[in-house]
Amino acid sequence: MESPGNNDNNPLSFKRFRIPLFVVLILSVVFYLASGVVGFNLKDLVQGFPKGLEVVSFMFPPDWSAFGDMLTPALQTLVMAFLGTILGSVISLFFGLAAAANIAPKWIRNTSRFLIATERALPETIIILILVAGLGLGPFPGIMALALGCVGMLGKLFADAIEEIDDKVLESITSTGASRFQVIRYGVLPQIFPALIANTIFRFEINIRLSVILGAVGAGGIGFELYHSIGLLEYQRALVALICILTLVFGTERLSIYLRKRILDEGEIMRHSEVKAVLPSKKFKRQMQVITGLLAVVTLLFILLEINPAILFTDFHYMTDLIFKDMLPPDFSILWQNTTISKACSKPWQWRF
Repeated sequence: MESPGNNDNNPLSFKRFRIPLFVVLILSVVFYLASGVVGFNLKDLVQGFPKGLEVVSFMFPPDWSAFGDMLTPALQTLVMAFLGTILGSVISLFFGLAAAANIAPKWIRNTSRFLIATERALPETIIILILVAGLGLGPFPGIMALALGCVGMLGKLFADAIEEIDDKVLESITSTGASRFQVIRYGVLPQIFPALIANTIFRFEINIRLSVILGAVGAGGIGFELYHSIGLLEYQRALVALICILTLVFGTERLSIYLRKRILDEGEIMRHSEVKAVLPSKKFKRQMQVITGLLAVVTLLFILLEINPAILFTDFHYMTDLIFKDMLPPDFSILWQNTTISKACSKPWQWRF
């Protein structure tokens, strides 16, 4: 029999909560130290909250006269995200094929995985800063930044989807004497098509948000209008730009749901890298027609926006000079100076809330 003094089964005993309390204590210490490093101060946050509300009050009522001026930048942002997603998905598909263990040789697979991981470590804002320095301002650097940003995410997802396909289908096609291209055409693409579409549409939603941020950096669009309006203290105009951004985000979300129901049949949304069956040939032909139509739309949008992709090749020597001459070798002395200054400005005994 249990002794009356045994409190192990007591729901309020200390032993039941000692591990959660210990975790909370550790997280609190880490939060306290990290706050001192970055200069976070709860007192400043509380004192600045009324000022933030005051800025928000300046936005009302919105300046609807600026709505017409926001339509073209909003369309530019939408097109930039669309083109970046389409180009990025095509590039990611090649990287996915090269990074799949059941398709590519080991040395190609390892190289592709390394490039995918390297790109995933570079934010789109860093990529566009390099592209703007080499290609100049405008939507084209933003499109290329979004396209390259897709590789880190979609390249890995496509590679994982390819590695999980039915190997028996590949073996049966290979046994007929099919070439590697025919194996990919008839054995790989039909099985990964649902995952390819679902992940590409999901990435399009992400690129809509990223295109707004890149617009403020130098790609133009509605993001630049928002940044410019706030910089000029035109808060009512900035609210109109913000409303356009929210409309784009919610609109693309609803559009993605519709497209998934339309393309993936009755709204069945495949998980990342989840493949269930090989698609019928007629259905696969219809999906190839959809891809062909998308490529035609991409070409038309490039023409309408007067974007010349050839600039990527004509100015290629500027990009190579920027990367291999101006950026290399890295100057680590600046990193040491910044580290020394940050340590001097944030002493542990000065960290307080």
